[in-house]
Amino acid sequence: MDLNTARHVLRLDPLAPLTAEAVETAYAREAWARHPSRYPDAAGFEAATVWAGTLAQAREVLLQSAPPTDATSWAPPAISAAPPQAMQWATPAASAVPTPIPSEAVGLDVPPVAATESTVASMGSASTGRRDRRRVGLVVGIVAASAGVIALIGGAAFGATRLAEQLVDDASALAEEPWVTGETVR
Repeated sequence: MDLNTARHVLRLDPLAPLTAEAVETAYAREAWARHPSRYPDAAGFEAATVWAGTLAQAREVLLQSAPPTDATSWAPPAISAAPPQAMQWATPAASAVPTPIPSEAVGLDVPPVAATESTVASMGSASTGRRDRRRVGLVVGIVAASAGVIALIGGAAFGATRLAEQLVDDASALAEEPWVTGETVR
């Protein structure tokens, strides 16, 4: 596996500096998001197990290419059954329900994320509140734009009606006037 694919699998920014801590944090986040125990069906469990192997391979490739660090000052974080609270809410992407990596982008079989009621409930209402506010704003914008279009169409129809009435009045006024035959009036 090359470095770019490994960064993509662990969702690391391709331009960010590669550190062992960043690799371990990304690995813990992705391992928890697609842990085999989160898939109740056998096919999902098997696919998640294969994906866990791919994550481990990407982690190894990135750790080998990361610059060496002082072993006494840093130790890899332990992977527990549940992610730490700080990791769960650290980034906007981590606060939402995880989305799968496009498998065609890396050429790998990616298992879908199992969003159960407990995982959605564990995310809390903070992530849904922001989405709800955006949806309300979107609805208000659509309603305002629709009202503007209706007003524009109504104004154009009113203007066309007034113009037609003006033309009819002018034409009837011309038809009623006596025409001068060419003789001059003295």
